Amino acid sequence: MVESWCLAEKYLLRLVRPVLAIGLGIVGFQGLLMAACRILEASEQYGPRVQQWGDFTHTLLGSGDMVISNSTACVALAWQNPLVLTALVALAISRGTSSVREEVQSDTENLSLVGWRGLIVHWMTTLLGLADICLTASVGTAFWLWALGMADGPDFLAVLRTGAMAFSVGAVVASLAYLLSTRPSAVAKPTSAWAISLTLLFYLVNFAGGLWTIAEPLKPYSIFHYYRPLELLHGDRGLSPDLYILLGLALILTAGAGMAHHQQDL
Repeated sequence: MVESWCLAEKYLLRLVRPVLAIGLGIVGFQGLLMAACRILEASEQYGPRVQQWGDFTHTLLGSGDMVISNSTACVALAWQNPLVLTALVALAISRGTSSVREEVQSDTENLSLVGWRGLIVHWMTTLLGLADICLTASVGTAFWLWALGMADGPDFLAVLRTGAMAFSVGAVVASLAYLLSTRPSAVAKPTSAWAISLTLLFYLVNFAGGLWTIAEPLKPYSIFHYYRPLELLHGDRGLSPDLYILLGLALILTAGAGMAHHQQDL
């Protein structure tokens, strides 16, 4: 147990810089996007653009006939922006596709941690890093709502729920990357390519399903189908069942990766 804690501490120290960089980068990007929304509202040309903005928002966010405020729509776009999602899954893929066995073996002399136990420690520290990023982004969103005077925007609990959903997406991607890295022939670059390709495929399937009716039946097969920030930001709602679906999928994928590691140890 002591060795596990020492190993986890090493991994957490390594994650401090990338987690801070990604978290603060997301906060800065969200601030720019939300500030642009405020500038657009204050401009003289805002009136003629309202209908265009509404049509674009409803199409991209899949809000249907939901009545939403401009501030809520802006925050939802900030959380669902591909750049934000890319920054989040980048850490998940880079951690999951690393040579976990070799990394653990170089960091500890306890051979019992080289197998699936070391994988679990590695996975849990990755989840902590993802949680820190999403919490930082949630606090940053709340700050920008206050600083920019968006009084009609979502409350802090709604933003936290959205951050939790973003975390669950990152957890699934990380778990998928860990599972792919257990292939006997896996090496760093091919595993990363597979993880990136599958994640991009999931995103494109969900995006295409929102644009074309013929592709809509495929949306439930994408993890991004269950990531709907607007529904969490709009109204007084608890945690979405989609959160448990994504976390359950992450646990299943991690269990598969652990079993694969255990088979390799036999």
